[in-house]
Amino acid sequence: MSITNDALLDDLLQQKLIKMKLFCIDNNIGNYTKQYETFKRVNNILRGVQRQVDKFKDSQPIKILDLGCGDGFNAFNLYYNLKYADMHITGIDFIEMDIFYANKTKEYLNIGDDKIVFSIGDVCGLKLSPGTFDIVVFSEVIEHLSDPEKSVREIARVLKNGGILVLSTPNAYNPLLDIARKVKNFFFSKNDKPKSAVEWHGKYPGHISTMSVTQLCKLFQRNGFKVVDLKRGSILYGSHSLDKHPVISAFIIIFDVILDHLPFTRSITENITMVLKKE
Repeated sequence: MSITNDALLDDLLQQKLIKMKLFCIDNNIGNYTKQYETFKRVNNILRGVQRQVDKFKDSQPIKILDLGCGDGFNAFNLYYNLKYADMHITGIDFIEMDIFYANKTKEYLNIGDDKIVFSIGDVCGLKLSPGTFDIVVFSEVIEHLSDPEKSVREIARVLKNGGILVLSTPNAYNPLLDIARKVKNFFFSKNDKPKSAVEWHGKYPGHISTMSVTQLCKLFQRNGFKVVDLKRGSILYGSHSLDKHPVISAFIIIFDVILDHLPFTRSITENITMVLKKE
């Protein structure tokens, strides 16, 4: 199926209406505490890939797969920030409109097919040869899948032996925030709108397979991966309520930075980034 001008206009209108509803009615986007969470997550992904790229010699080609690439944000971020001459990025997503946007962006930025290619595909049934890629980026995708283990097996198949997977996903169990939420509901209201990434998206179509850090580690270990590194994201998902109290927000962010440097705090986060090696 090809994208028509009418379909494009309908989709653009639909996205504008969704953003208007979120912004004006649900009051859920555009807050700076959410931007902090996004910055930290994107930076964790970039650093995770960068550390692996640094291990390659300049003359050695690198193939990166951005699986569930959406509109190409991570692919473009890697392209512009990884200073590596012989690098090729393949972006795959099942949403045709996202791939259309990604290709239009690539065209606008004058990036050739020798650097980035976007195509439509299924993360659980990739039409790719085994052992093709050095690095796979799997960002904010696994929680949307009805059969996450099938996608993990596909990633293992297309990765080279010793290849690296960089994964980011919401953390299903944030103990500190869970306690705070229970205390708040006990003293104030039991009908507050959910505030965590998992609960908030659970109210809408989207996050159906969220897992805790322990569950994620077990999933990948039984499919032939070894955990190389694990980075926590933000302690909070982002809240307009906190935006109204900048001093409290500042203290929370400072506390979050402190947690980054303490042991045994990997689960106290709304998002987790993992670097895994195929054994």
